Amino acid sequence: MSLPLDIGIDLVVRAFEKRSEEKAWERWLVEIQGMDQSNFISFPAYYEKLKPKKKGDRDRRSEEEILQDAESILKMMKKRSS
Repeated sequence: MSLPLDIGIDLVVRAFEKRSEEKAWERWLVEIQGMDQSNFISFPAYYEKLKPKKKGDRDRRSEEEILQDAESILKMMKKRSS
C-alpha cells in the first residue's frame, strides 16, 4: 500500500503534534499540583502558551503581564521547595 507523499507527510506531522500534546499534558499534570485558585491555568490555555510561535509572531504581552507571569512562576517554585 502506498500513499501520496503529501498525505504521508501530513500523517507524520499529526503524529508529532499529538506526541507534543501528550508531553504537554504530562507536564501540566505535574505543574497543576503547585497551582491554586489565584494562578490556575486550564490545559488548553497552558498548551497554547507552549506551542512554538510562528515565524514573524512576537509576544504581544505587556511588560507588566510578563512580570506577573514571572512572579507566579517564582511563587510556584517556592511552594514546591517548601
